[in-house]
Amino acid sequence: FGESVLNDAVAIVLARTTLAFAKPGADVSFGAVLHAFVVFITIFVGSSVIGVLAGTCSSLLVKSLNLSSSGDKLVLEAALAAAFPWMAYYMSEALEFSGIVAILFCGIVMGHYTRRNLSAGGRALTMGAFGLMAQLSETFVFIYCGASVFLAQPRFFVTAGWTVVLCLLTRALVVFPGVSMINRGGRR
Repeated sequence: FGESVLNDAVAIVLARTTLAFAKPGADVSFGAVLHAFVVFITIFVGSSVIGVLAGTCSSLLVKSLNLSSSGDKLVLEAALAAAFPWMAYYMSEALEFSGIVAILFCGIVMGHYTRRNLSAGGRALTMGAFGLMAQLSETFVFIYCGASVFLAQPRFFVTAGWTVVLCLLTRALVVFPGVSMINRGGRR
């Protein structure tokens, strides 16, 4: 799942960066490509920093409030756990970075640090609520993709075919050799 989210985040940032070349009169030169690379790195690093800062602020706030000592604050714990990724997303989008990357890194930091400062009930509530939202969102995406097949124009099938071919190609050329190298190196 983590690889999938990171792939999606990189693809969104890369798409946003390369859309600048689709504008009429856009210059595709070495300088423009270098500028696009710098923009890509800036967006990715900036979004990551915003996410890490939001996750760190979340963990410090939850720790300083010491909500885990009082058992009747479960909803407040869940609200804080939902507010910080939301804040990271909007702050990142307002600065024209990637909200998805900000949420990813905010979630990583919160998973390591904020979760430890929640009460057992708060942990169960937030993990259950986020699990439910994730499952519903994923189900909606697959239903939407399935329904779009029946409403699609012929070019959709070409795009879908290229997507499948490129996914299989990247798995064959990148993932499988990479995993085998990691496995060989990890056995020592």
